[in-house]
Amino acid sequence: MSGKLYTQIPPPQTSIIEDPFAQLSEQEQELYHQVFNHFSNDAYTIPDIDNDVQLSEKEKFWLSRECFLRFLRASKWDSQIAIQRVEKTLKWRREIGLYDLITAESVEAEAMKHKEIVYGYDAEGRPAYYIVPSRLSSPDPLPQVHLAIWMMERCIDLMRPGVEHLPAYTRIRTITLLIDFADARLPTFTIARSLLSIIQEHYPEHLGKTMIINLSFFVNTFIKLIWPFVDPRSRVKTKFNPEVINEGYFTSDMLITRSWGGTADFEYEHDKYWPALISLCEEMKQQRFQRWRSLGGTIGIREWDYKREAGAAASEQVTEQAAKSEPKGSSDCANGQASDFVIGAPKLSAAAI
Repeated sequence: MSGKLYTQIPPPQTSIIEDPFAQLSEQEQELYHQVFNHFSNDAYTIPDIDNDVQLSEKEKFWLSRECFLRFLRASKWDSQIAIQRVEKTLKWRREIGLYDLITAESVEAEAMKHKEIVYGYDAEGRPAYYIVPSRLSSPDPLPQVHLAIWMMERCIDLMRPGVEHLPAYTRIRTITLLIDFADARLPTFTIARSLLSIIQEHYPEHLGKTMIINLSFFVNTFIKLIWPFVDPRSRVKTKFNPEVINEGYFTSDMLITRSWGGTADFEYEHDKYWPALISLCEEMKQQRFQRWRSLGGTIGIREWDYKREAGAAASEQVTEQAAKSEPKGSSDCANGQASDFVIGAPKLSAAAI
């Protein structure tokens, strides 16, 4: 790439043409059905909340087949633990304000200060999310955590099907974090640790790789202290001071120049970057949500089917098998009820899945 770059680029096409998780073992299928049946029951309500105990349309969209499988794998295929973790995350998503408080507008001021960016994709098609902890200087960590969550959700918007088709320990749709700890201090490292905790608890199997550079003696010592408490799968995916291009993690044109040595001469200009990112993510989200509705608009629909390009034929064999084995949950669309998932709204808050 030549010249200055100011905006994120659309995700690259993947070479995977079939759902890599279409078939489960007999035991896995039984455990999956235990989780699926729990949430698809017409009488299901979210426990331990006071208002709006029924699942919203946005929550049904989130509760895909792959979502259940991610939590099952993270729970070592214990269906009861997986159910508990899904319910805990359903409540967390409401409490943190993922559907109404964490919006493009609410995090924009923080984004202008800290210049966190999602730009490019690694060699396996994962969106790349750049964080510079030394810029996280606000005394109140909550807005910074909100920004990180919002950016994580935008990474999810930018994942194409097929990114899931990775080695056995990363059978997931995933993100690559690139963290530059130059000049980082303890408070900022604490924020980074908080984000890691959120990812491990509420975004199981979403972290594909973490690249960390410019480790000071202090940060290196602190990492050694907390390392035993980091999830083993996260440890495997963490690379310290890697030769990112030489080791094949990125091609040079997909890696920013500053600090990372790529040839993508990216420059953050908020008025160019921010609206373009919102527009790109919103367009992809709307297309997928419309396809999800056309497939029934309910719990347990395969991400593989609604994430493919518009006009692509649904996987008939997979859909037929699902129809035979999985009871249909109630659909707000089928029942003619108004949707609270606003398509085409100018705010990402209306679609912050």
